[in-house]
Amino acid sequence: MAKFEYDYYSGAESEQFRFLKIPKVFFEDSDYEELGLAECILYGFLHEQVALSKKNGWVDEYGRTYVIRSLESVQKLLCNCSPDKARSTLKNLIDFGLIEKKRRGQGKPDIIYVKNFVTKKLKISQLKKVGVCEIFFSEKEKPKLLKEKKSISRDMKNQTLEVEKSAPNNTNLKTNEFNKTNHNLIQGIGNNIREQIRVDKSQYDSDEGEVEKLIEQIKVNIDYDEYSSRYHAEYNNRYEEMFQIIVEMVVGRRDKLVIGGTEYSQFIIKKRFMSLNASHLEYAMWKLSENLGEIHNIKKYMIATLFNAPTTMNNFYTQLVYHDMHSDKWFKMIEKKRNEEKVSFDM
Repeated sequence: MAKFEYDYYSGAESEQFRFLKIPKVFFEDSDYEELGLAECILYGFLHEQVALSKKNGWVDEYGRTYVIRSLESVQKLLCNCSPDKARSTLKNLIDFGLIEKKRRGQGKPDIIYVKNFVTKKLKISQLKKVGVCEIFFSEKEKPKLLKEKKSISRDMKNQTLEVEKSAPNNTNLKTNEFNKTNHNLIQGIGNNIREQIRVDKSQYDSDEGEVEKLIEQIKVNIDYDEYSSRYHAEYNNRYEEMFQIIVEMVVGRRDKLVIGGTEYSQFIIKKRFMSLNASHLEYAMWKLSENLGEIHNIKKYMIATLFNAPTTMNNFYTQLVYHDMHSDKWFKMIEKKRNEEKVSFDM
């Protein structure tokens, strides 16, 4: 016997309620078959909160909207699951690339960036950094790669991410149809790529076939086909120039090179530049545009910025968030939100 008795639907009553939107593509696209039901539900809740965060001004200096969720609130969203289950679900979403978490520490809630699943271009598993490098190193170089992997990975190590405090959200659940027309429109952005500059391969110490493979892999790493068109208007040819520099650093003829006052072997240079992705280039372009001082050697500056991007980008963005969280604007926004909630509660 049913625990409760409910009425039948006879018209449009179902449209009167609030439902949780979960992209149907998560259940239909084979790329998401490893995504569990708990991850799909939690992504739906976090995605729903993005609109509210935008309204409340929870946007960083780069226009990226973020949400704040405590571990306890995640447990409640997932039917009062255990803390371990909540942590595991968050970690799975992070590993899948659908969210990114920035730790603030000192008892402050962490920041969660909800990623746009529509703009997925390739599987991250195809671009494991060490794996990509190993493909393009010879059998003689691989023992050296293993020897130096430990010291390089120490520089490239990401921050440990945790979840802290925020308020829970109380809504009902339903999957919602994903609009395939809009999906196609968004995926179509940047398809009209301008004619690409040809790379002069005569200066490189590799056969033409290997150079072609390296160039194509670099383009995949940095999402070249999409971003070279997108940033052409905003940054003129800067993205293309950075692409050319990466190619030169990876396959150019040299034993070593001084970058930022430190001498590095070609082995280290090749490995570091093969690890660059589109986010690193965005970061480098932004740093270059923000530098208002005189740059005497622009190429050396660009090489150093790109080389250091994997070891400085995350800490740089985290520091910007810390600064934003301690600003007067932030505290005024929080106070305004609390007053609005108090008025709503009193009513």
